[in-house]
Amino acid sequence: SSDLEKLREFTSITVSFVIMNCFSTNARDTQAVTIAAALAGVECTVTEVKTVHDKSPCNQGPCMSTEEGYIFGTAACLRHIARAAPNSGLYGSDAACMSRVDQWLDFTSTSLNVPRDAWLGPVINQKECDPAVTKVKKAAVLGALRGFNTYLLNETFLSGNEITIADIYLFVSCIDLMSLVLAK
Repeated sequence: SSDLEKLREFTSITVSFVIMNCFSTNARDTQAVTIAAALAGVECTVTEVKTVHDKSPCNQGPCMSTEEGYIFGTAACLRHIARAAPNSGLYGSDAACMSRVDQWLDFTSTSLNVPRDAWLGPVINQKECDPAVTKVKKAAVLGALRGFNTYLLNETFLSGNEITIADIYLFVSCIDLMSLVLAK
């Protein structure tokens, strides 16, 4: 079956008992979460707020409310959605695949998003930045992207044979890079 048919299969999965509320100070933070929720058939409402300090001990969003309390951070929210809807396949099909999903979520969070945010911050806020700092952050971002590219030369997805939360997170993490600096 084609990738489009697989996508349709994902969107037809319903997990009617799972309703999640997500709070974020930044719409971009929640894009990966809302995409994963849609593919998992999980109802997820997003509320943009000025601060998440009452929901996150580290004041880091997005935050997702659960029956057990709040979960904060994009990767943690993605993992929660995928675990809440295991039949969606968004966390992978076996322990090895799930470990690769975790590996790529961690790599995206640390090796791509940290230098990306430092590089894009001044661009988004239209502020001057030390050229030496920009050069270092740009090199780190490009190095991380080369790592993804090298791996994906022989693979369609980051883990297994279907889209996972790792693919979604990488895709969303590259949107601002492509639109603000790399495509220019």
